Amino acid sequence: MKEWLLALSPRERNLVVAGTAVIFAVLVYLFWLEPLHQRLASARLEANAQRDLETLVARAAQARTSGSLGEGPRDQRSLLALIDASSREAGVAQAVRRIQPADADSVQVRLDAVPFDRAIAWVVDLDQRPGLAIAELTARKNGPGIADISFRLSRH
Repeated sequence: MKEWLLALSPRERNLVVAGTAVIFAVLVYLFWLEPLHQRLASARLEANAQRDLETLVARAAQARTSGSLGEGPRDQRSLLALIDASSREAGVAQAVRRIQPADADSVQVRLDAVPFDRAIAWVVDLDQRPGLAIAELTARKNGPGIADISFRLSRH
């Protein structure tokens, strides 16, 4: 290899060395820097989503303890009809995969591949309605800004 390189003219040697350096730089970027950047961006998104969820849960708990929830007229529709109508209004109806009655006063709702911010805003809206409460909520990341969410809505 060394003999081959020395057999080249100085101009060709410089071209081979420069080309090798460019190829090496591209490989470092593709196999090390870009994946690192993607992992960091994903971790930031996940941390922001977790922080937003914690903030919303804290606000809902604070509103519940301060008594600001439960004021005003109650919605008399069934929970199934309420979920259907409100999910359409919030723009998450296409992600609703299952609405299953859990007992007489609660339903289990599952959303798949839903925009996280939009879904959480909808869940908080439901939780803030008079006579309704979110009893359980789980969210799993399904992509950048996308989640699978499951919650139980109950009347109280």
